[in-house]
Amino acid sequence: MTVTLALNLVGLSLILAEFIIELRRQRSVKGSYQRYVYSTIRRILGWSVIGVIAVFTVKAFAFDHFYFGGIFNALVLYFIIRLELRRNGDDDDWFNGRWKKIKNGVKRGLKKLAASLTPPSIVPSPTAG
Repeated sequence: MTVTLALNLVGLSLILAEFIIELRRQRSVKGSYQRYVYSTIRRILGWSVIGVIAVFTVKAFAFDHFYFGGIFNALVLYFIIRLELRRNGDDDDWFNGRWKKIKNGVKRGLKKLAASLTPPSIVPSPTAG
């Protein structure tokens, strides 16, 4: 019971913090450094709220609260993820373009790893025939 209460308090505090940061972000000037920082913090808090709701959903399915708790939490989780993905398109924050940079870095690392793992090709010397 105390774990559930602790999760509820963490989830509520994350939602409240995200709400306050979102209000501050909306009041700041578009393109300013302050809005950039608020957008970054809001996105981190938003995905943290999604993580807490996902834990509640798994807990509800695990402890036989399938109909009310599990399905309701799964629907809430689905709609919150859709809202989160749709809401972040117009603002500049630390995460914009980050996935592309991470993907390109992983590709470069895998190419280097593949090059180091392939055996060197043995080409006969033209003088040794």
